[in-house]
Amino acid sequence: MLPMIGDRRLPSPLDAIQPDHWLCEYTADLTNLLHVLGRLVRLEPRQADLPPEEASQYRTAFQAQIARLN
Repeated sequence: MLPMIGDRRLPSPLDAIQPDHWLCEYTADLTNLLHVLGRLVRLEPRQADLPPEEASQYRTAFQAQIARLN
């Protein structure tokens, strides 16, 4: 017997709700995200050289910034 592949549930009415176009806000958010990820990748080698207490301070500050966004 072959294994079942894919989702066999009935479609939900929510499946019909789809945006009809890409919003400008999505582009700005995506660009900002890619920019931040690029900066993090460039900083990664320097982060490895940080003393543990300094790395902890940066981590705490970063977590505070993320908490403000949520």
